[in-house]
Amino acid sequence: MPENTLFTYRTSVPAGRLFPDSSCWRDREAAVIDRYWNGVSALQKKGHNWNNLTEVFSLWDSEHIYFRFRCWYQTALSSIEKAEALDIEDGPDVLMIFLKLPGCDDYFELVVNPDGSFHDLHIRVPHLRINADWSSGLVVDSQINESERIWKGVLRLPYSHLAVNGGNVPMPSIGDVWRTTFGRVVDINPEIEYLAWRPTFTSQPDFHVPHSFGNLIFLGEE
Repeated sequence: MPENTLFTYRTSVPAGRLFPDSSCWRDREAAVIDRYWNGVSALQKKGHNWNNLTEVFSLWDSEHIYFRFRCWYQTALSSIEKAEALDIEDGPDVLMIFLKLPGCDDYFELVVNPDGSFHDLHIRVPHLRINADWSSGLVVDSQINESERIWKGVLRLPYSHLAVNGGNVPMPSIGDVWRTTFGRVVDINPEIEYLAWRPTFTSQPDFHVPHSFGNLIFLGEE
């Protein structure tokens, strides 16, 4: 799989049975978040004791796209607040998913908290025109395993909620390509780590650089 690409595989497993540890996720390639927004390797900077690795996987069916995530952590999550109370991308530990449909200049952002709460945004123009009233219809199954220091889960996003600006509901087919990227912001006081699957190489942390997004390629069921 190319470095800037995540494959999403067609699945026939009912939505209610797509759990974080379901067998349908086995042997799927992951988008690995192990670099900072500026391209610097976290492992090279912090060494082998760095523990904030993130993996994202994807499946799809006729009604939804799914993202499975695994977020290891080194700081206890007991003090995590609800995502609604967070300043969008500046929470103690949040995972971000960005989706950009073919032929569109705007894109969508999902910000997920370890406790399963989330924030969804329709970005018309980065930093300037943001629709915070957009409802994604997102369903989150999030679990925290304190003993293994990992939070993991599955996101279920219906295509029907991606029909904005009077457009049609996007119905992907095998071979279609959407644009996507993933980020994670982790407060490891006194430092905040801004981690990105596809680095933006901006002078300051910024995930809203659509031309840096990677590819999400829809494949058939294996």
